[in-house]
Amino acid sequence: MKLFKNFPIALPSDPSLSLRALALRYRSAQAPQSHLMSKMQKFCIIFFLSIFAIAVSFPANFVFGAKPLEVVINEIAWMGTEIDGVESKNWWRYEWIELYNTSEQAIDLTGWKIENAIAKQGVLEIPEGDILPLDYFLICKKKIANCDLEISKLSLNNNYNENGRLILKDGTGNIIDQTPEPNNSNWQAGDNKTKQTMERKNSELSGTDPVNWQTSQDSGGTPRLQNTETRSPSPTENGSLPASLSADEKETTVDVRHQQPVEPKIIIYPSCIIINEILPSPEGADAENEWIEIFNQNNFEVDLSEWKITDTVGKTKIYTFPQGTKILPKAFLVLSRPETKITLNNSGDGLKLIQPDAKVVDKVIFGKATLGKSYSYFDTGWEWSDIPSPGSLNLQNIIPELKQAGLEAGRDPFSSGTDENGSRPNLASVGFSAQNLTDDKIPKPFLPILIASVLAIFSGIIIFFLKKNFKQQT
Repeated sequence: MKLFKNFPIALPSDPSLSLRALALRYRSAQAPQSHLMSKMQKFCIIFFLSIFAIAVSFPANFVFGAKPLEVVINEIAWMGTEIDGVESKNWWRYEWIELYNTSEQAIDLTGWKIENAIAKQGVLEIPEGDILPLDYFLICKKKIANCDLEISKLSLNNNYNENGRLILKDGTGNIIDQTPEPNNSNWQAGDNKTKQTMERKNSELSGTDPVNWQTSQDSGGTPRLQNTETRSPSPTENGSLPASLSADEKETTVDVRHQQPVEPKIIIYPSCIIINEILPSPEGADAENEWIEIFNQNNFEVDLSEWKITDTVGKTKIYTFPQGTKILPKAFLVLSRPETKITLNNSGDGLKLIQPDAKVVDKVIFGKATLGKSYSYFDTGWEWSDIPSPGSLNLQNIIPELKQAGLEAGRDPFSSGTDENGSRPNLASVGFSAQNLTDDKIPKPFLPILIASVLAIFSGIIIFFLKKNFKQQT
């Protein structure tokens, strides 16, 4: 048997073997190499498809940087916060800083920094977190209601000169926003005695302007809610303006003494109407059994005519409260899905409660829904409850028989009273704290990273077997 010099096949000694058979032998000898090339092509296709999948898996409206004033320092409780059950001498420990996203895109705050937000003019770094469009991000020293990130190192000096201006920087070090330059020991706004916070007036104007800051109207401020409205001074009886106005303010005002008085049509909608509990995944049919519960924290009846509630994910639906819809003081209003036509997506969704003037007064975001559990608000925040309680206090980790016994006695055995200040905690919920769940957080870019990791491992396995196959063939 002889070998061709450049071909890995042997010439048969049998002269009866045809050239056709010889050609088939040559083709079969080349087949492993052709098969190997086919595997390499498949690998390349898989690799590029993997890269494409990673790219498209990130939300289209999710960004990792920001332009100046796209995220602003919106409210500062440099004096701390009054907390029920905590001695007043320790209220200073409940300091917080509220950020606000002025853009229409979600922004990743991972690696962002706030200079002079830690003792001795230290730098506070946000380890992770993102802020939804037109939404808030609350950073607190100790856990309070609606806190997004608890950082015990947060520390603000009551002396503004010693504290220094707060400077917000993104992950690349760009300055996004900052408070005014100190010119004395006082912060631009806020009151240490009454625990009224320092609020920004206009998120579109520079935070370095002292005029753009005001003291909140109420003690404790408005964490994770719109800041209180700026109150304009009223003319005195003789038509003149208060002497406390500056020269610039007086120049821009109108002399009303010689004008016909006009009654301004200003409608002030009450606050403290909240989304209190929702049932996205009932044990029965979703279309018939889903519901949303609203709670009135006020001590008076509120007219909800023309208020709106809408979901935020997928095909959204806006429900407008009909004329004459009212909610009694300290009472609940349950809205069923057949009434609102709002579909709560079991994979995760959100809700916004909107006043007729388009002001969003409350919102909630939840992750994957748990069958038969309601998403309820407690003093520790939003959590899944084993015991849905439409139209009554939220319950958590309480024996159902005990609850039933109290209801049969004609009273609520778990009532914890109400807060005269109208604060949200403990108003519409009772029970013992359960372990906080993680699926109620805003979705992080963890899924794309997980996908990328799996694809990388999968690609490595393919390369290993291709190399092994190649060595065997050669």
